Amino acid sequence: MKKKLIIFDCYGTLLTSTISNPHGKFLSSFGLNPRDYRRKIMTEKNVDWRSLISSDFSDEFIEEALDSMQLELKLELKNITPYLHDIGNKLDELRKDYTVVLLSNLSEEYSKPIDKYLAKHVDHCFYSFEIGKSKPDQESFEHVIGWYEDNFEDINPMEILVVDDNSQNISKCKFMGCHTFLVNNSFSESPFSIKSFFAWLDNKDLWLLKALVKQGFFVFLRPLTFLVYLNACAYYSQNKFYILYNVTFLLYM
Repeated sequence: MKKKLIIFDCYGTLLTSTISNPHGKFLSSFGLNPRDYRRKIMTEKNVDWRSLISSDFSDEFIEEALDSMQLELKLELKNITPYLHDIGNKLDELRKDYTVVLLSNLSEEYSKPIDKYLAKHVDHCFYSFEIGKSKPDQESFEHVIGWYEDNFEDINPMEILVVDDNSQNISKCKFMGCHTFLVNNSFSESPFSIKSFFAWLDNKDLWLLKALVKQGFFVFLRPLTFLVYLNACAYYSQNKFYILYNVTFLLYM
């Protein structure tokens, strides 16, 4: 039975971030603030865009705006790709030891690249527009935990690792007692990138070591533990970024 749960975010973490924001542009063209409608778009299926628009606008203008949004959305979805070309293989490897799921805030259209690149390589996909909840609300994470406990067994938050590129989501998970990894894919060799995450996860003792340090065990042995761990990282990686980040990883996450 799988004992650990890893919750991955999608966009900005495993898949390239979306930047053109077709939905936001559509709403802005009618004088609406996209922020006011974000939750609705993210937590509902089959959003009726026309119902959001004032009757002051002509049908022709609305149709043109809808066509423009759909065209831009189609182009954006086509250009979305994984940060790692072998992400499927990496997720498959993780599933040998962990239950791996996706939890993502998105509107219905943005599930298509996930279905294409990621869905078949994880145990389950949780989309905000399907579950009616969005991050960083705690109910969103509790929904995933509830699914795990219904299908496997009770789980302690310390047996959960959340991998996300949003600091608010990470803060909420830390508050809940989960382990976290805040992703920054600004450049692939960053010690915070998803590429580095998979490299460090190869250290099989990471879960235990983090748990021991976080709980305050072996206080007097911490300096020695760090020294041994860092030397091992240096030996295997020959990369100064790995050394720097493993200190941060153990001390602050």
